[in-house]
Amino acid sequence: MLATQLSTKLCQTAAHSAATTTLPATHLLLKLYCTWNHTSRTIEDSHLLFDKPLYTVPTKITPIPAKPLLVTLDAYDTIYTPIQSIPVQYNAISSKYGINLSVSEIKFRFGKAFKMLFTQYPDYGKEEGISIYQFWKMVLAEMYTPWNPNKSDSERQKAAMDGQLGERLPLSDVCFEKMIHEITRHFETKQAYRIFNDVVPFLNQCQDNHVKMCVASNAEATIMKLILKEFELHPYFTPQDVFLSYNLGVHKPDPKFFEIILQQQMMRHFGGGFDWRKLIDRTWHVGDEFEKDTVCVSKLGIGSILIDRDYSSGFLKHGEGVKRIDDKFYVVDSLDKLGWLFGFKRNN
Repeated sequence: MLATQLSTKLCQTAAHSAATTTLPATHLLLKLYCTWNHTSRTIEDSHLLFDKPLYTVPTKITPIPAKPLLVTLDAYDTIYTPIQSIPVQYNAISSKYGINLSVSEIKFRFGKAFKMLFTQYPDYGKEEGISIYQFWKMVLAEMYTPWNPNKSDSERQKAAMDGQLGERLPLSDVCFEKMIHEITRHFETKQAYRIFNDVVPFLNQCQDNHVKMCVASNAEATIMKLILKEFELHPYFTPQDVFLSYNLGVHKPDPKFFEIILQQQMMRHFGGGFDWRKLIDRTWHVGDEFEKDTVCVSKLGIGSILIDRDYSSGFLKHGEGVKRIDDKFYVVDSLDKLGWLFGFKRNN
């Protein structure tokens, strides 16, 4: 019964996916597999749908044939992650002003406010001349409408009813402005986030092996400050090594995002006459999202490392450190595995 249900669901998306994707055949199968893979199943479980697994996973994994020339890294949940959940951190600040919301209420209110403002001001208001700080203040002012003294009584009442809060009295102008400012500034600092323990050792390995590195993130400009100043990663990255969708004007999973990055990195580090195909073949991207990281770079032929520290992707069994899906796609549970996988222990 399970196999029948899953196969039916898979087939419903197969025709559309085949018609709209430019993925290699093996990656298309993998994407279809992930359509139904919302549990802790691993890739070997695909025998429930097919006569044999989608991939024959090798019993012995060997390092990639050629050391990378360039490694690109996603930022959020690859380099850094929240110290506590975002809603908990919101409440830690807002509770000082008498506002304490449930996790679900915060997610609802933030999501609604962000969607509205981002639709009105795409790319965080960049084209309208709105600063990042101003944009987030606008989102928070909308999110906390029931307490916003600048909203009308009817607006506050409607917003409170939307979240089933009941009537709420507004804060004073001074208190509301202070709360919004405090929340906004908090998430620009390492008080809100931490870098993973495996990041700096991996960056050191890349430097020692003369591998170029850069950050490739769907993010706005404050991430530059987090990476270089707050996390003190300036020995590894310069401002020219931090590529953000906010600055590039294109977002993952559009492969143009990585095409722009590689073009700029090639000119900077290797020269305009460098073999483009060679750079593609020896560039690897590390990220935590299958669609935005793995699928995206595969369209260009760039190698992909899916980082799965909590074994939630479905590819790794608990405690399994590294898995080869194909020549251009590996899944690891830690950046510690990449030094060996990239051949850093061999002669340069």
